[in-house]
Amino acid sequence: MPPRQLTSGAGNGITNGVAEYIAQEEMGRREGYWWSLDGRTIAYEQADSAHIPTYPIVHQGRDEPLIEEHRYPFAGKPNARVKLGIIELAEDAGATRWLDLGPDPEIYLARVAWRPDGVLTAQLQPRDQRTLRLVTFDAATGAATTLIEDHGDPWINLNNDTRFLKDGTILWSHERTGFQHLALHDADGTHLRDLTGGDWVVTDVAAVDEVARCVYFHATREDARERHLYRVSLDGGPIERITEGAGWHATVVSPQTGLYLDSWAHLGAASSQTLRRLADNGALATIFADETATAEALGLRTPELASFQTDGGETLYAAIYAPPGAGTDGRRYPLIVSVYGGPHAQMVTNNWGMTIDLRAHYLAQQGFVVLKVDNRGSAKRGLRFEAALAHDMGRVEIADQLAGVRWLSQRPYVDAARVGIYGWSYGGYMTC
Repeated sequence: MPPRQLTSGAGNGITNGVAEYIAQEEMGRREGYWWSLDGRTIAYEQADSAHIPTYPIVHQGRDEPLIEEHRYPFAGKPNARVKLGIIELAEDAGATRWLDLGPDPEIYLARVAWRPDGVLTAQLQPRDQRTLRLVTFDAATGAATTLIEDHGDPWINLNNDTRFLKDGTILWSHERTGFQHLALHDADGTHLRDLTGGDWVVTDVAAVDEVARCVYFHATREDARERHLYRVSLDGGPIERITEGAGWHATVVSPQTGLYLDSWAHLGAASSQTLRRLADNGALATIFADETATAEALGLRTPELASFQTDGGETLYAAIYAPPGAGTDGRRYPLIVSVYGGPHAQMVTNNWGMTIDLRAHYLAQQGFVVLKVDNRGSAKRGLRFEAALAHDMGRVEIADQLAGVRWLSQRPYVDAARVGIYGWSYGGYMTC
């Protein structure tokens, strides 16, 4: 059948079915339209950026400069105005029905999803991102009903963990205790029970087994520098760790088959993929493994993972790449700080990526000690740790990096009189 245009009104800064810049770049939402589960309806976003001035980006590496112009929402200036509508695919369905997102013209449309019963839902935030509302929409009238409303200070971190279960209950992820954890809510949004808790972070939901009534998730329960797969009942109860072996486990879980694929890496070896049973973690087959991709086989020295306390009593994690012979040859080496330091990033982990940082290795081979520190403001240590830089960027992060320099300078092979720093993105800001 020939293509048929469903939406109208796009052009001159207005788009249909495309996520606006802030959603794509800062909120982790790439989609701008969502098919209903029965395939009869499409929900879509209309984003109006016509009032946002264009910003030129000049490409000078050619005979004639090329200028790109983008409508870029600068801090404190107007954002795109978004609408959410639904349109039926039937030939005689008519126009878009717009849904009620409330009176705030700068509302953030953070997440959109269809429930198993065919009801459209959305997660909405105001511009200060201190509130997150889960709402459902009446398809006939467009009216919104709030099911869950969370408040956070100084912000709420978004996630992709919400699951709408066939019995009507809602698996919800929140930071009400200051750490990301899972809870179960009734169909009307009433809180039923917390499923996880403690001074550690659920990083993401891997799968939900509605038949066995359990949820599989990754978390930092034993060590923030590692990732493991865990299981907990939807009815509450003890948390069971499934993956074994220190390091970083990224898994794909199939509750229907009782299996999962374990992609495991650590400082000493690159990722290997093993098919395992969920019931007892027994290995069924090695899907991929490369015995030559190890630190020993490649002649790489794994970085030293360490921790230290700041004067304020905060425990910070660090990684050290030292020159060969450091500590035994009587020499003092200059120190280089490799930094990111901003939100949603973690530099120090028990993962292969740390070992194959070839720039750090090269600097160490050339006679430099390289230091990485996850300062306050970095991710996966809880909201209090991450939000220490709120409205105060460039102070606590630098203080923690300096604390790391002072701590490492106590070692006899470090020359504290010669210290350098480099970084990209937020690390570039830190470097400056």
